[in-house]
Amino acid sequence: MKIKTLFQRTKFSEAIAGITFVAPFYLLFAVFSVFPIFYSLFVSFYRWKGFGPMRVIGTANYQMLIQDPLFFTTVYNTVIIWIGNVFLVVGLGFLMALILNSRNLLLRNFFSGLF
Repeated sequence: MKIKTLFQRTKFSEAIAGITFVAPFYLLFAVFSVFPIFYSLFVSFYRWKGFGPMRVIGTANYQMLIQDPLFFTTVYNTVIIWIGNVFLVVGLGFLMALILNSRNLLLRNFFSGLF
């Protein structure tokens, strides 16, 4: 019975140690990523100039956004740039990996270490 209790204490102390090491990441992630996302979603339903009172306008900001002709142009341009970058970066990375794995490359170990 004593061995089981000691084992349970060890598992618990290891769990506490793991939580202690991971907690700062989750705290910073919440403060700098999660909170701003939800706060901007909250503010998007208000008319606010940054100072002074906030006035509820509901989905008027989104309706104005959909009616703006430049909105769809910017979404299209963003998607094109995103797709282009993904294929370019993945393609170049794959090409470099193929070149570095070739047996006839002079100074192969040097270039592998460099990249």
